[in-house]
Amino acid sequence: MASTPDMYNAGMPPAPYGDPNMPPMYPNAAEMPPGQPQPVAYAAAPAQPVAYAAAPAPVADVAPVTPVPVQPISLGASSVMCVCPSCHATITTTTIYEAGGLCWLLCCGLIIFGFVFGCCLIPFCINDCKDVVHKCPNCNAMIGKYSRL
Repeated sequence: MASTPDMYNAGMPPAPYGDPNMPPMYPNAAEMPPGQPQPVAYAAAPAQPVAYAAAPAPVADVAPVTPVPVQPISLGASSVMCVCPSCHATITTTTIYEAGGLCWLLCCGLIIFGFVFGCCLIPFCINDCKDVVHKCPNCNAMIGKYSRL
């Protein structure tokens, strides 16, 4: 193999495989005929002791915490007595009416039948057509929503 140009070797030491003063890479490399693959000799890895982690310190017995199942609240159109999940007080919910799916469905139905001039807005004035939002009177947290549709 020809030597590489100096521009590739600038500032680098010569390759060790081309140095004739270096010992052979394998113990019997000098005895091998040229062109034959050289056998690979692997040295056995020295046995090292295995280090195990120390056992964790014993933990004092702690009584397990039993989760309290939350009963689903059946909400309706009127106020309901329940326990607020936010402030944990026993309360009677405050109800607020909001326009929901039934109001819009009735409005669109009235428009289709020709009640366009303000009559289609009547469902938005009737609480029995609106959805009911239940809130806690103490902390004003929303308990749930009752949808008519």
